[in-house]
Amino acid sequence: DKPAQTTTARNAELGRRLREVVPGGMMSNWRRSALFEPYFIASGEGARLTDVDGNEIIDYSLSLGPAILGHSNEAVIEAITSQARTMYTGEPTELQYEAAAKIVEHVPSADLVRFAVTGTEVNLTALRIARAYTNRNYFVRFNGQYNGSADNIIGGIIDDNECPVPHKGFHEHDLFSKLADTAGRADHAFDDCLKIEWNELEAMETLFANHGDKIAAVLMEPIMINMAGCMPEPGYLEGVRELCTRYGVVLIFDEVITGFRAGLNSAQGLLGVTPDMTTLAKALGAGFPVAAFCGKKEIMDLVTEMKVLAGGTYNGHPLAMAATIATIGELEKDNGAAYD
Repeated sequence: DKPAQTTTARNAELGRRLREVVPGGMMSNWRRSALFEPYFIASGEGARLTDVDGNEIIDYSLSLGPAILGHSNEAVIEAITSQARTMYTGEPTELQYEAAAKIVEHVPSADLVRFAVTGTEVNLTALRIARAYTNRNYFVRFNGQYNGSADNIIGGIIDDNECPVPHKGFHEHDLFSKLADTAGRADHAFDDCLKIEWNELEAMETLFANHGDKIAAVLMEPIMINMAGCMPEPGYLEGVRELCTRYGVVLIFDEVITGFRAGLNSAQGLLGVTPDMTTLAKALGAGFPVAAFCGKKEIMDLVTEMKVLAGGTYNGHPLAMAATIATIGELEKDNGAAYD
């Protein structure tokens, strides 16, 4: 929220100019309205941001997740500054090994790791791998959870809980369905998706009893973050884990938000339930654009063997790797004292 007493002349002028060249004067529609008046940030240190008019703002949201070490963290700045003087290459670097090894060390489900840039793309890639591994097509996701902005993993509403295939549109009483609705969505976007309520194990049991032999993956946040925050009910994640094992379904934890924020071992370590695959981003690089998908060796080997395509020019970018190594290094200090 805007402070009670502010000077906004420079912000207002920049907002007017930005809207002349950028739709809506913003780079993301999330948590904004069409009439949004932006703050233009000039600098940040620790938990505080300063805008171009000199107003100081407390960043309670960690800039929507990534700024786990605060702004202008010296270890991260030193790492990326040093690397920026060296080179950019898409070829393998030692930094890629060091960053991946850190994830393997701390994330229980991670036997093998591949880096990317955004949370959306690693979730889509994880679903592709799960389909290849199971030779099935459907995947399950959950009302109110955010797994990225692609057509098939965001939004949609259910009319019949017995046949939970979503369709385009929104419910007036459901804020998230309104926020996640979009024009231009492909007509076939939801054809391979099943959508149910999270934290309801009985609903999952019924879904698997009816469709378990067709389901490739369950894609879920282990802690529901997007809609205000909700912990899993006791036994829920354990029950989902058992169902996925019984029916041969790949359990994917979307830890884009919880990864390295819920703890050094992420939400799966905190809660004691290990998925088959995990996606990470945001806090992984303390604000630098980096993401990753990881999982059990027998599943990830589909990428190793070139059976599943997982590409990207900026995957494993040296600056992102330097930021990742520095970030995890800071979180490791004194047995994870930062979390305490």
